Amino acid sequence: MIPFDIITGAFFIMGIVFLVKTLIKVFHRKNECILKVQAEYVRFVEIADKYGNVKVPVLATEINGIKREIEATDYIHSNLRKGKTYTIYVNPSDYDDICIPSNNSQDKLGIMVGCIFMGISILMWLFIHVMAAISPEASV
Repeated sequence: MIPFDIITGAFFIMGIVFLVKTLIKVFHRKNECILKVQAEYVRFVEIADKYGNVKVPVLATEINGIKREIEATDYIHSNLRKGKTYTIYVNPSDYDDICIPSNNSQDKLGIMVGCIFMGISILMWLFIHVMAAISPEASV
C-alpha cells in the first residue's frame, strides 16, 4: 500500500508543479509585461539552453524613441512570420523581458497537464483505498 501512496503523491506533486509553473508565467505576463508595442519579426537566432540549441525570434521595435531588437527567449514561436508586425508586451523596467500573447496554447497545455496529473493521482488514491476497504487482507 505504501509504494502506491508514494506514486500517488508523486503524481499529485507533479500536477501541482505544472500548475504553479504555468500560473506564475501567466501572472508575470499579466502584471509585469504591461507596455503594449508593435514589433516586426525580422529573423531568428539559435541559442543554447538546457535542451540544446533552439530557434528564437528576434523582434524589432521602437520603445521611447529608441529602436531595439529583442530576442523572444521565453519559448519558440513557430506561428510568427518574418516581416509581419505583431503586438507584444514589454516589461517597462526591463525592455528585454517581452511577452507575446499569441502563446495561450502553451498555458492551456500546462494547466491541462497539471490537472490531468492531479486527477490521475486522486483516482489512484480513491481506487487504492476503496479496494483496501473492500478487501482488508489485500492491504497487508
